Amino acid sequence: MEKLGKIRRLYYRDGLTVSEIVRRTGLARNTVKSWLKAAEGVVPKYRRRPAEDIKITPFAERLTKALEVDVRRPKRDRVMPIAPRNPSLPSSGDLTNLTNPPLEA
Repeated sequence: MEKLGKIRRLYYRDGLTVSEIVRRTGLARNTVKSWLKAAEGVVPKYRRRPAEDIKITPFAERLTKALEVDVRRPKRDRVMPIAPRNPSLPSSGDLTNLTNPPLEA
């Protein structure tokens, strides 16, 4: 609310342009313009986009739980979930029991 009053004061009372207000406040140009368009005394609210169904949604709960468990482990024991590039690597992402593969001649 404080910034809204400052923006309105700079624009209406001090006669500054939108670009000058953007430079002084660090806010986005569209934000300043929308706040100036809003009716006086009304605090503009951000509209949240509706949650979309994305590919990861079915796994979100499981991933969140795995990350919460992993965060409590010491850094050296955390699992690095990378996709295996070598067929000899395990597919689970657990790289703790790997030995060096033999060098090819």
